[in-house]
Amino acid sequence: MRVLYIEDNLVLVEQMQTALVAAHHQLTHVTSIEMAIPMLQVQCADLVLFSVNAHNISLIKNFFTTKMASRPVPIITLMAAGDERIAVEAMILGASDYLIRDTAQIYLQLLPIVIKQVMRERQLTVAHSADQETLRLEKEGTRMLATFIEAASHEFRTPLSVINTSSYLLEKLAETPKQQEYVHNIQEQVETILHLIDRLIKITRLDNIRTFTFMPMELNGLINDIIHTKQTQIRNKNIHLSIELPETATYLMGNPDEMSDALNELIDNACKFSEANASLDIQLKRRDHTIDITIRDTGVGMSAEEVSQAFQRLYRVDKVHSTQGFGLGLPIAARVIDIHHGAIKVESEPGKGTAVTVKLPRPIKT
Repeated sequence: MRVLYIEDNLVLVEQMQTALVAAHHQLTHVTSIEMAIPMLQVQCADLVLFSVNAHNISLIKNFFTTKMASRPVPIITLMAAGDERIAVEAMILGASDYLIRDTAQIYLQLLPIVIKQVMRERQLTVAHSADQETLRLEKEGTRMLATFIEAASHEFRTPLSVINTSSYLLEKLAETPKQQEYVHNIQEQVETILHLIDRLIKITRLDNIRTFTFMPMELNGLINDIIHTKQTQIRNKNIHLSIELPETATYLMGNPDEMSDALNELIDNACKFSEANASLDIQLKRRDHTIDITIRDTGVGMSAEEVSQAFQRLYRVDKVHSTQGFGLGLPIAARVIDIHHGAIKVESEPGKGTAVTVKLPRPIKT
């Protein structure tokens, strides 16, 4: 480690040189603060030892101000017994630690230990600052992305509305089945893009909120309502549906719209990735402390690697995009469940299917 020592007493410098070389440190010596400042500005030291006394105390403030303006370097002050007031002032101004220079030179034995501790604290401070800066950049990136999505969604919706209106008029004028097919394809693609925009806005909004407006909601009926909207999808694939719900109502404090959206995403995924004649089992069980909702299918399943990435945004298990989707369903569901103070777990095996379990905190009985 490169140590810069500010001291005009050559005897003390020789003693310090011997102690630091033994501790495998490289010592550079200057006799004044004025000589030290340019060296710090070119970053030639990792730590400063500053010999302080009543004669140079007036220069301390200027030194620390200049030092902070360049690269921050830890400083350990050294002083004679009785100068503790100066040590305290130096600590207030920014010194990392201090040692009292005793006649038995015990301070030279303690110095390598103090240097190690100061540098360790410095590393932790730098790491914390880096984490804080990373967090700040992430928040700024999220804010910029949210602003872009909000602005872009408006710009997209306007032309898409025009296309949708025009396709509706074209549908009225279509004379052949082929023409009608073309119009329907246009309408389907417009709806797909609009759905993507809605999902992007949704996940962006969820990133910027910490809680929902909670109210009592009933989960049995909520699940049945979702299943009702999936009847066509289930019938077209001849999916064998099994629903196991408690005989009595299951109440939970939450946001019905958001929870319905989350469970809808999970059930929609189960249907989407199930082959014809597959099975879909939905269970709701009331445990002692949680309400567990399990959605189990016998679809294509996922490998362990795919499961580990399933909650990443825009991640698609279906790399060839043979099924509709944007890779936002699971992240949206997970975020909604997280805001409800719940947890979500995915278990899957290729060719055998997937089980998604949602655990929500059960209301405490009073």
